[in-house]
Amino acid sequence: MSDRFILSARFEADPLDSLHNRVFHRFSGFAVRVFLYRDVIKDIYGIDLHKVGGLRPFSVTPIYTYDDGRLVIFRYGSRVLKGLFQVRLLDIIDPIRVVERLSNFREVSLDIIDYRVGIASISVFSYKDLFESSKPINEFLIKFITPTSLRSPSIYISFTKKGGVYGPKVLRKSRRKGVYVPLPYPNLIFKNLLRMFRKFSGLEDIPYNDIREYIENDNIIIAKFPDGIKSRAIKLSEDEKYIGFVGKVYYRLEGPEDMRRYIHMLLKYAEYSNIGVGRTAGLGWVETKVIK
Repeated sequence: MSDRFILSARFEADPLDSLHNRVFHRFSGFAVRVFLYRDVIKDIYGIDLHKVGGLRPFSVTPIYTYDDGRLVIFRYGSRVLKGLFQVRLLDIIDPIRVVERLSNFREVSLDIIDYRVGIASISVFSYKDLFESSKPINEFLIKFITPTSLRSPSIYISFTKKGGVYGPKVLRKSRRKGVYVPLPYPNLIFKNLLRMFRKFSGLEDIPYNDIREYIENDNIIIAKFPDGIKSRAIKLSEDEKYIGFVGKVYYRLEGPEDMRRYIHMLLKYAEYSNIGVGRTAGLGWVETKVIK
């Protein structure tokens, strides 16, 4: 099987016209996602992934800038200004062709706002490199930059009595899609990352079932969030909102070294894949740091 690569490109975006009185009418990550679907994805994959179900092999960030070192994210009601945005493609086989395609953009429309764009930086690395550079870790930090929410499983285990003996039975919830959980629950976070890694990496010699069992057995534990986490509402339209959380959360790991190495691998992956609901539109954007 051919190596698969992760490609991450950061663009500079400058409005073409004077737009001092213009504002964004939704979270800007959705505008970046439309650009990716419209101008990049069809060309790379030869199909309209918007019409295909399942996990999407990309993520983006919203448009953002820095004000005296403080990150400013463009959301509903933000003024249209010069900024940056990132796109990450997660299952690339021919990175050279994709780099050439991304380098050709000079002007793009983001929610009917015309921008002059150019690539500020670009990086490409293989999934093998991601695994080989990982190590067993004990503690780490995840900074949830944009609102993050996880979807709960649509099935659960119930213990029922039959013939005088209680036994487990797998049942499906009446809400077949589960519910959104705006909390930094490690089991949901890392099962989400593991599903994406398994689908897009092409690596078959990773013990995915063992890693999932490690996660399910509560070996990833929230250690603290000393500054608290905060709920945030993202206005998608006049009538629709999305609720997620932001903040810094510290975790610690228990169990064997090989599993703690795989968690490090997934932790690094999270910075490219994003996490949870709306990750392809810039939600669940995170930064991570190994503590020890």
